Amino acid sequence: MEEIKSASSSSAGLAVTLPPPPLTASSSPALSARGSGRDDALILVKCHHRCTLETSDCKLLVPITRYRYARCEGSTLGVSVNRSQSLRNDAPSSKRLVPKRSLHPWVAEGQHRVRFGIYGGPARDWSAAVEWIQMVEELGFDSYWVGDHPVQFPFDCWAHLAALAAVTKRVRLGPLVGCALYRHPVLLARQVADVDRVSGGRVVLGLGVGDARQEFVALGLRYEGARKRQEALEEVVQVVPALWNEQPITFVGKHLEVTEARVEPGPLQQPHVPILIAGGGERVTLRQVAQYADASNFGAGNIIGNAWSPEDVRRKYGVLREHCQAFGRPYESILRTHFNLGFELGKSEQSPMVRSHAPRSASASTASWAAPVMR
Repeated sequence: MEEIKSASSSSAGLAVTLPPPPLTASSSPALSARGSGRDDALILVKCHHRCTLETSDCKLLVPITRYRYARCEGSTLGVSVNRSQSLRNDAPSSKRLVPKRSLHPWVAEGQHRVRFGIYGGPARDWSAAVEWIQMVEELGFDSYWVGDHPVQFPFDCWAHLAALAAVTKRVRLGPLVGCALYRHPVLLARQVADVDRVSGGRVVLGLGVGDARQEFVALGLRYEGARKRQEALEEVVQVVPALWNEQPITFVGKHLEVTEARVEPGPLQQPHVPILIAGGGERVTLRQVAQYADASNFGAGNIIGNAWSPEDVRRKYGVLREHCQAFGRPYESILRTHFNLGFELGKSEQSPMVRSHAPRSASASTASWAAPVMR
């Protein structure tokens, strides 16, 4: 993709759409465009859209055609148009134009009843892991979740989920949560699609910014501040779903770069793989949930959202509702899930069932069972 630059060229009568409604460069006062008419032409688009941001701060993602996008940089922007989808992401913004997410059936079901999921289980003994996950499914739990700590835990979460998918039929499977910075988005999109196909369309893509500094170091990754990790997550949740489209994409961001990439075959489930974003940050994280995700997740802990009391939960859901309103999205289209530490599968702490399935060599964080509440 050519770098954005200033240039002049003869008018090409390019049709520019900003749905809804369709607009054209020649007929609409909202947008004007210039270009050479070639497929790989640099196109300049003047953006006069109505936005609550100051013009100089505008970062709206303007669709040029179905698979071509440009980034507004104030009053004029340029983008190299080619046969792949070009996405340019210069900074997180609450005013980006992103595809509206269809209501996922898994989310819709939560409007009628409360469901429970299980986190953790036997890790080193595969036969015990199979027995555990099949018991979880037989007892009617909605979902099963594993952590994403390739250094701290004795398994890779996506390899483990693929194996569990092969021995289950109904329960949903996902990481709670996967670190958005541990894998390049092309690799992540491949892993998610594979697990979804093995499971027959039951995967949930849970993502967070990661908090294990030493694990970043062990993986050779830089442990940036929270703001930069949030920016990286925002790029990941834009790029991964786009990689499952019919056309290759090119993406240039502050933290990620993808060139002419497409992941095929993609996931099996429709209308899309549900995305869960973990965390309770009211300014950034819950805004990202409203903009990109199908589910939120937080709980009573300083690394799981700081929702220590029912008042905290109510306040955060109120903030999430406001973010949804800002994007014109129904609040009920997001599944609100809560992470509870200390839920045990048994009548008491002395239950033989609990004792027989407790991991004998797992870390303390794995041994403490938790149940995400889906509602």
